[in-house]
Amino acid sequence: MRTKKIYYKDVEWYSYLILAIFFSSMLIWGVYECCFKEYWYNQYPKYRNFESLMSFMSVQVNIMTIVWLYFLIICFNKKQIGVTSEGFKTCIINWNLIVFIVFWIGIIYSLVTESDFLKSYTTNQIACTVATHFICPLYLIILFVFTTGYSKLSYINWIKERYIYISLAYPFLYMIYSYIRGLLFLQDGISEWPYEFLEFEKDNLLVGNSVFGYMMLVIVVFATWIISQHLIMICTNNLIFFIREKYFKDANWKNIFNKITYKNKNQKINTKNIKKESKDKEEIKK
Repeated sequence: MRTKKIYYKDVEWYSYLILAIFFSSMLIWGVYECCFKEYWYNQYPKYRNFESLMSFMSVQVNIMTIVWLYFLIICFNKKQIGVTSEGFKTCIINWNLIVFIVFWIGIIYSLVTESDFLKSYTTNQIACTVATHFICPLYLIILFVFTTGYSKLSYINWIKERYIYISLAYPFLYMIYSYIRGLLFLQDGISEWPYEFLEFEKDNLLVGNSVFGYMMLVIVVFATWIISQHLIMICTNNLIFFIREKYFKDANWKNIFNKITYKNKNQKINTKNIKKESKDKEEIKK
């Protein structure tokens, strides 16, 4: 296990702090632009923009990630339990991977099928979406790679741990929420679904007209997806653990950086000394 330094001397703490500030700033800016200035989803009634924005899984994951980051920052040097534990980190990473992948699938699909896709979005909307759905999740994934691998994880025991079930529970509950929300809007004759693949009340549901059958299909797809990502994270952790144990017993990325920097510094000094010696020899010859 890694022994953390006091927070203000640890690069990891500053990395989380930078991400938390940037992430929360972009989300607040997005809420302001969407609900008070540009009205991204509904020109009238305007108050529905906030409800529409908060109905997206990606925005909900953004909010959970920001709250988690601030807990992590505040409790950095304390015992890692609950939401600050390594297990819960895998839940957050798992959900952010879904946001990241769905974002790219949606972008590529829309660019291929709609020639004027980007024209329907404002510049601020594009900037905010790219920041919260691409840059921040990618930053978090990279941080995971650099802060994992301090202990070996079992490829079997994960099924006994509660965190995989937490990872699975949220998407399932989100699907139920989306369905109930959609039914409520249908009572007023409005078809309102956060994502096209979660539009349950339509003629073609891939499995006939069975809403239950389609829900089972969605559950199987997302369960397979989430479990696969969880196993990939275990493999990543164990690979980095192997590298740390074999090549860097100190298991500290900062030490590695310092070693590389020190080596480069010595090389520069040696090069400088060689040049100086050559210059001295030339002067002696003269």
